[in-house]
Amino acid sequence: MAGTETAGFDLVMQFSEEAYHELLGVFFDESGIIGRIVDLIPGVDANEFTLDVALDRPTDVGLPAGVQNTLDILLGLGESGSVATLRMVVGIVVDRSAPDRDTVRIDFGGGIHFARVALGGATVPIPNLASRLQDLIPSLPVLPVPVDRSTTDPKQIRRVDFSIVDDTTGADRDATSAMLTFGGGSPGDAGALRSIVPEGGRGAIGIFFRWLCRLAVPSLERSLGLPAGSFTITNDRCSLNTTVRIHDGEEVDLTSLTLSLDDGFIAIRATIAKSGFCYDASGEVGARLRLEIVDGRLVASAEIDDPDVDVSMPWYCWLAAAAIGAALGGILAGVIGTIVGAVLVPLITWLVVEAVEG
Repeated sequence: MAGTETAGFDLVMQFSEEAYHELLGVFFDESGIIGRIVDLIPGVDANEFTLDVALDRPTDVGLPAGVQNTLDILLGLGESGSVATLRMVVGIVVDRSAPDRDTVRIDFGGGIHFARVALGGATVPIPNLASRLQDLIPSLPVLPVPVDRSTTDPKQIRRVDFSIVDDTTGADRDATSAMLTFGGGSPGDAGALRSIVPEGGRGAIGIFFRWLCRLAVPSLERSLGLPAGSFTITNDRCSLNTTVRIHDGEEVDLTSLTLSLDDGFIAIRATIAKSGFCYDASGEVGARLRLEIVDGRLVASAEIDDPDVDVSMPWYCWLAAAAIGAALGGILAGVIGTIVGAVLVPLITWLVVEAVEG
């Protein structure tokens, strides 16, 4: 992604309301908390419950100023949730208290901003309900992430941020968004995020192409024997900004190399040049690399284009060709063979491998 979908963050992981419904369903079901909640409510004896989770910010309850990123949770107690209901508005926060970890957590233990019990459609007054629930329900870690807060390594996570994305389109694909910033990057604009979770999906991952370039470029520079700064990195491409000799014996130069986005693929294009007596030759080749997660595994596939070779000669060499046509033909055949067989195809194969390893 060119950065619009990730709002400038290196990597974005989004989860739908349904994912939280399933997570909290297991949490309440297997923790024994429901029984302790029921004990708070007079006249209710139930061990069954229903659950509804909404990511929309509630408009019918007053929340403290500055409170953001809340879950609106409705627990129906009893068979089919018909005996009583407990509604809680709970904050989701990023806990940075550990020196080497950022943890996204549902803050039951300190962030229940609203709580109400209803029985038969009437509110049941329970003194200090929110604080009593905070004592009963532990905070739930959703995403613990190891971090190195001072790293400049693009392979190491430096910071985790969190935001709820309110999808105002007709699809109403609200989602929570965990945003990761790696070494060398800067946090983006959480307010510019939109939902990338597909219709009916539980979650999605978005990757900023600039981060992929930060990962790939150091490896490419080392492999080509180039100093740092030999590539120019923008939001949607990284491009070689110098010329490099890649084949001393055949005197072949790499004159351009670009990695860019191409309709869901990583496009790799390279141009090489070779000069000799009475000719200048250049060759261009490209490939498209696609990375997908299929059944929990990273799968890489590549499509390599046919090489495009161009050979030009000055006019006086064409005149001489009448006398030395056979020799000249042999030279050109050797040039094209060198460009295609010995340089272009191995080059693009190497580039694909470097991109996947990066």
